[in-house]
Amino acid sequence: MILEENFLSVIMVARNCADVIEDKVNRLDCYLKSRFKHYEIIVVENFSRDNTLQLLKNCAAKLTILELARFHNVQQALRAGVDISIGDYILEIDEVRLDYDMDIIFTMYEACLKGNDFVICSPQKVSASSYLFYWIINKYFKGKLNTRIASSVLVLSSRRCQNKIVETGNVIINRNISYLLSGLQFEIIYLNIKYKNNRNLFENVNLMVDTLTYYTDILTRLALFVSFLFFFISLGALLFSLVSYFIKGAVEGWTSLIMFLGFSFSGVFLMFAILTKYLNSILQSTVNTKSYIFKSVMKK
Repeated sequence: MILEENFLSVIMVARNCADVIEDKVNRLDCYLKSRFKHYEIIVVENFSRDNTLQLLKNCAAKLTILELARFHNVQQALRAGVDISIGDYILEIDEVRLDYDMDIIFTMYEACLKGNDFVICSPQKVSASSYLFYWIINKYFKGKLNTRIASSVLVLSSRRCQNKIVETGNVIINRNISYLLSGLQFEIIYLNIKYKNNRNLFENVNLMVDTLTYYTDILTRLALFVSFLFFFISLGALLFSLVSYFIKGAVEGWTSLIMFLGFSFSGVFLMFAILTKYLNSILQSTVNTKSYIFKSVMKK
């Protein structure tokens, strides 16, 4: 078999996966060796609490270990790996435990050779929360993009794609949306698997809020809606108080008034929370620093 001349960089994020990481890396190395003349495997060790790092150091496969100084979200960890990669094409794998046919890698590579700058491999079945999240995102981008945005398990991109992302200066909060908004040619391949990420509830909620804040104005609209809603409620309460005073001679219902004030202020604080998150995202996107910190890089 003739080996491909293009250099392929494969980046995977490993965290607390000592039971599978060694087998996964060795299988991946064996497959790439049979298909590509030049390749590298970069494993981003995301502050594991088990012996994942030690197993990687003892692994027989030739790889680069990027050890992060603290825990990062998957998007930041992948970005760290992409930044040190040297390949003509970059494959991003965010879930080590996911089981799939290795041939999908070459299928994605062939799709890139046809003129696509990036190829997204998306699962046909996802969790209910993921479905709801991307349903909201697709509602917002309806008419703005010529495709539906969905979860991904693998993403293969060209060096041209990565260069354009860097040139635009965009912080990658959600790689699927960032790549699709680049305007480059792409293809989506669907895998007949059910995918559920290993992120905890807090990480999922934080990713959803960051995505909605950075790529859409949904939260801004929500803040405006809440502001106007309580403005009209307050105005109605004021009119009711005036009418009651002139008709009955006194304003009754102090309990109702206190309940209303509590309800109103809860809306105000919700608005402030949203605006705070929005301003924080603006600050993070304008600061000229990387979104990750690594401890060491070891080639073996």
